Amino acid sequence: MSTAASTPEWAAILRAERKARVGSVADMARQLRNVAQEQGTQLPTLADLTRTIRGWERGDHYPSERYRLLCARALEMAEADLFPPEQATVVPVPAFPLASIAPDPDLFQRITKAIEQPTRLDAVTLDWLATCLAEHRKVEDSIGSRPLIGVVRQQLGVVADFANSARGPLAERIVDLAAQYAQFIAWMSLDIDDQPAALAWYDRAHDWALEIGDANMATTTLSMKAHQA
Repeated sequence: MSTAASTPEWAAILRAERKARVGSVADMARQLRNVAQEQGTQLPTLADLTRTIRGWERGDHYPSERYRLLCARALEMAEADLFPPEQATVVPVPAFPLASIAPDPDLFQRITKAIEQPTRLDAVTLDWLATCLAEHRKVEDSIGSRPLIGVVRQQLGVVADFANSARGPLAERIVDLAAQYAQFIAWMSLDIDDQPAALAWYDRAHDWALEIGDANMATTTLSMKAHQA
């Protein structure tokens, strides 16, 4: 939880503008629902929205693009004035600050609960992790491996924790995702000329592929190791 001294600038701006333009947090929640209804969309209950707004104003998590737009319209402000563009999007696991992977309040809570208790992993959180990997692959094409490899390794740590705890129908999917992460890290390791790390990560990806019987991934990792050799 953020203290007054550590509250992000965007959170302080949101709180000040809400108090000046709307009033109480409950009033802000009602205004958000009104704006959303005008657009033909539904939001959570007033009680849930009130808790979410308080979390934003403490700086607990950064609003998703959808909610940033709603807040700006509710307060009759430009989004860039309410949420300065340079502010990084905060997500529950290490990630590059990308708007495409910023979770909305419901998803944020799902991810957080799963991290606190890995056995609570659900399909929605798993889909989000797969999206993170896909988006980081896209970013790597433009900025290179060096700025990304550290955060992707940390993400794999989260995925591996889930893989160790997963049971039932999601178990195979999360192990498959772990193999994909390991393969990507091996690729980035080669890109920064860390040959030993690349070999180790290809081995790990191969082991995970064998665990779930993924012949394609197992063959691919062996082929890439041969190419590296």
